[in-house]
Amino acid sequence: MKSIYNILKKTAKECVEIRLKNGIIIQGTLEKSNRIGNLYLKNVKIIISNDNVINCYDLVVRGNSVLLITVPKIPNGDLYRL
Repeated sequence: MKSIYNILKKTAKECVEIRLKNGIIIQGTLEKSNRIGNLYLKNVKIIISNDNVINCYDLVVRGNSVLLITVPKIPNGDLYRL
């Protein structure tokens, strides 16, 4: 069985988009993740609404607040082959 942790390990150093359960969208470079689902990002843009955007350098997203993670398509690579 493929775990989300192993997929996220392969996505490190890539730009991801994270949608939280409260509707906030976070875009940034995934630095690392851990087994409980916490995500560590750099160069982050937090989109609260269309006119309310916050930029920050570092951010940790707690795993249980994540609704959806959009990872990039990696050319010439099978992200799901573990």
